[in-house]
Amino acid sequence: MIWWRKRWKAGRTRNYWNGVFKAEDVRIKSKSWFGILSSSNGVGGTKALRAWSSKKSYLGSPTVTTSKPTWTCTTQRKAARPNMLQIDTLPIKPSKPNMVNFRISRREFVSRAAMLTGGLTAGLRTAHANTQNPPLVNGLRAVFATDSHVMVDNRLRSEDGLKAALLAIENLKPKPELILFGGDLTHESPELDFPAAEQLIDRFLKVWKDHTDVPTFFTFGNHDLVGTKNATVNHEDPRFGKGLYRMRLELERNFYVFRKSGWRFIVLDDVLPEPDGSYVGQFVEEQLAFLRNELRADVQTPTVLCGHIPSVSVLPNLSINGETKANGAQFETPASLVAQNTSDLHQVLTETAGNVKLVLAGHLHHLEQIQIDGLSFINGGAICGNWWKGAQKGCPEGFMVLDLSSDGRVAAEYRSYGWRISDQSR
Repeated sequence: MIWWRKRWKAGRTRNYWNGVFKAEDVRIKSKSWFGILSSSNGVGGTKALRAWSSKKSYLGSPTVTTSKPTWTCTTQRKAARPNMLQIDTLPIKPSKPNMVNFRISRREFVSRAAMLTGGLTAGLRTAHANTQNPPLVNGLRAVFATDSHVMVDNRLRSEDGLKAALLAIENLKPKPELILFGGDLTHESPELDFPAAEQLIDRFLKVWKDHTDVPTFFTFGNHDLVGTKNATVNHEDPRFGKGLYRMRLELERNFYVFRKSGWRFIVLDDVLPEPDGSYVGQFVEEQLAFLRNELRADVQTPTVLCGHIPSVSVLPNLSINGETKANGAQFETPASLVAQNTSDLHQVLTETAGNVKLVLAGHLHHLEQIQIDGLSFINGGAICGNWWKGAQKGCPEGFMVLDLSSDGRVAAEYRSYGWRISDQSR
């Protein structure tokens, strides 16, 4: 049973509830939610104050069950100016009016352990895409972009939006050396037959190649599965499921590793199709073995992991995307929202001590950072925002800019690119 106590102090209301993560006086402004959480063990999920309900339905999805938590998560909420979400204060470069700013203190976003061992140098912040940063010294700039959801026949101007995002990436100063793409390149592929799916992915790739020359490394999203919800397609065709996109992206396998400027990047595939056309988030044993061997072979090089479905998130607990529900003494989160065997991933990271600094994901279309034992999990918003219908619960259309220092430090910033939705999207 979840219980609430309200206390009044200096005109502010503090709400207390049971949870698994602990947040120290997280100040939230505007109708948006943003998680700043830490934990000694990183297990389970929180039961949070119900936020604005999601438009997407996940009824009937498989669930992840966790045991009832035992300790407290605290939030504090007070009034603020419109269009501003602020968590404590950190001086940032001013952006254009009407852009959402996240001001985050080092104390609240970075644990002492992370600072001592070279984790994120500061908490997440946001800015407009044309914000300029000083050149990196002995470092690497990368972009994490995810969830473009390019639609058939340029519906909702999705191709135009992708072009605008790529233009903003091209104009970054300094320019990134690589792009990690977190999946869901296109939107309708699971419902399409093979010729239509081929046309859609080819349109995406043409836009991409015509508008950026930055080397790009892709992972699979659940919307990149071909024909899994189309009863007329041949399941034995090599294009079925992940086959077509793997061929078009010229991937030997769905997960792989590469290195750049003193950093190692491991691209994972945590989308597991089910026979009925649905999917769950799961790291299969073959992939975990690959990750274990790779990390054991080199425990020194700072490493970034990239997948699609988050391994850790509280967004379903806040009803920002999907919903975590209490079922007696259990909490149940659909396994289509968060990977169902994250504990297996965590065990690999712990036993190998492989110097993983950052775990990136998309899928939930919202900006989120969770810090656990010096490791930062970032869910990086979405290029398409709310599926090309505006911001997703306060998170604008955008992408992550990552400045990675040679000593293993990370500076992460979410850049909106000023997209304006069309009349047909309203």
